Amino acid sequence: TGASWINEGAEMATGEYMAILGRDAHDVRAYCVEGESGILKTARNDFYPSYEPSKRLITWPNGVKAQLFYAEEPKTIRGPNCFRAWADEPASYQDAHIGLKGPNGEDTAMSNLLMTLRKGSPQLLVTGTPKPLQLIKDLLKYMGAIVVRGGTRENRDNLSPVWLREMETQYEGTRLGRQELDG
Repeated sequence: TGASWINEGAEMATGEYMAILGRDAHDVRAYCVEGESGILKTARNDFYPSYEPSKRLITWPNGVKAQLFYAEEPKTIRGPNCFRAWADEPASYQDAHIGLKGPNGEDTAMSNLLMTLRKGSPQLLVTGTPKPLQLIKDLLKYMGAIVVRGGTRENRDNLSPVWLREMETQYEGTRLGRQELDG
């Protein structure tokens, strides 16, 4: 969902920059950019972006750029004036437990990401497993938030039936099962 949404944003650009935030460099590269459902795999052949890992940058043929950021480096999430941002798996961020702002008002990865959304009618897409953390609760109260939920079984066509059966056997009816299987 996130990768397709970013590719779509590049095509319908209302600004020059987008931002992509993940837990760390590995997650952003392995899942958001290069993964089997990442930006490069879901991009159209006739509108395929270039990826410069050393610059943390993806650039589409029309000049739209996506800057890559890592939640483990919250102070680096500054700079571009973005019209779209994708935050993947925010419950995994080191500072997720404290919400949009730290206990003493200090910046968090998500608060800094929100500061980049200052062009046009900015949009933020948050994808991940829902966990009862303060950050997730804060995001749900954010002005204009729209929640779309989905469970693991809705994705069964893309999952191993053996794995799904095992997960249901192990976790059905548990708190972890409600979180992971039911979304």
